[in-house]
Amino acid sequence: MILHPQGGSFMKPRFNMFTLIHKGLRHALQQLVWSAGRLDPADAAQREEFLARFRQAAAMLHRHALDEDTHIQPLIDECAPAVGSELEFQHQRSDKLLAELERLAAAIAASPGFTEETRRTWLTFVDELGRFTGDYFLHLYHEECVAMPELWKAFEDEVLIETAVRLRNSVPPHIQDLFQRYMIPALNIEERTLMLATLKKSAPAPVFESVSGTFQELLAPEEWKELQTRLAAVAG
Repeated sequence: MILHPQGGSFMKPRFNMFTLIHKGLRHALQQLVWSAGRLDPADAAQREEFLARFRQAAAMLHRHALDEDTHIQPLIDECAPAVGSELEFQHQRSDKLLAELERLAAAIAASPGFTEETRRTWLTFVDELGRFTGDYFLHLYHEECVAMPELWKAFEDEVLIETAVRLRNSVPPHIQDLFQRYMIPALNIEERTLMLATLKKSAPAPVFESVSGTFQELLAPEEWKELQTRLAAVAG
């Protein structure tokens, strides 16, 4: 749940299907853009480590697109066809830009050494990564600020939550783990508390303990301590 401002004041909190996962995707792409701009591409170890992280992010992006097309797009098409058509167009454009990035990354990885051609390909990749990220961020904004209000007008939170749960349960565990590793550090303390408190109430104890362990691993000690304090207050 998040508080969504409407009409200049905060109304009843509504369930937002996009907020948490979009924070994770922004985090992943921001890290890639930052890393690509500062690493030495002639250093094979740095280059290979970066390309491995890019492939992970690309896998998340492909899965996110599949999940939205399968579970969320039908709801938007039902309640706001024009918005649905625009989102479909944006998804197709993102797919093309990402495919070009993957082609460039594969060419860099296949190069036997760091030649002048590899350098040119790398510089093109960095430019295209920035282009993709800017375009993708605008797409995320459109989902959050255009599509989500249409969903709120058309559907009760129960329908949206059921859809989100069905979506999450369809994601393979190894992809869920990738999403969490980018999403958890990007959340604020209220979102982390709500996520774990909800999981503690609704999931089996081993699942809660496993996810809690991931939180502890990814957060700074002081952040983990504050989260534990907040969870204890909620439980009390």
